[in-house]
Amino acid sequence: MRPICCGLLLCLLLAPAPAGAEFYRYRDAQGTIRFTDNIAEVPPDQRPGVRRYDGTPTAPAPGADAADGGEAQAIDFEDLQAARMQLNDTKAELDREFGELMRDKEALSQERAQVTSAEEAAAVKEKILELNRRITDYERRRQEYENTLAEFKAREQAAFNRP
Repeated sequence: MRPICCGLLLCLLLAPAPAGAEFYRYRDAQGTIRFTDNIAEVPPDQRPGVRRYDGTPTAPAPGADAADGGEAQAIDFEDLQAARMQLNDTKAELDREFGELMRDKEALSQERAQVTSAEEAAAVKEKILELNRRITDYERRRQEYENTLAEFKAREQAAFNRP
């Protein structure tokens, strides 16, 4: 009987104990949720809002009702989807507007070729100035779109940890 008790005691002593550790959750500068077990890795400006957990972080099972960490991932995914849809809508609107600007440019070019008086020339010149203003505004919005798209791609890459 004694060897069995010693063997059982030995098994209990050598069995791995569940690991309990502190870890922290915060958002980085790109808005990505990050987890770390070292508070020194959390940027100083993020430390007041950091969430502290006791225990080992676990990923939720696929299709399971997500716990706090999984819920944050789902929210980030939904945010990315909404941002992607907004970017697609913006691009479609910019493409439509570009086509309209090119049609107006062609129409003005034909109108300019048929000018016969100084009054007509002045009217066409005003239309050209207006078209140039619209093109400049379009170019500004197109550049804003390109910047937003680049930010989105960086955010998406960080969220999915893709190279």
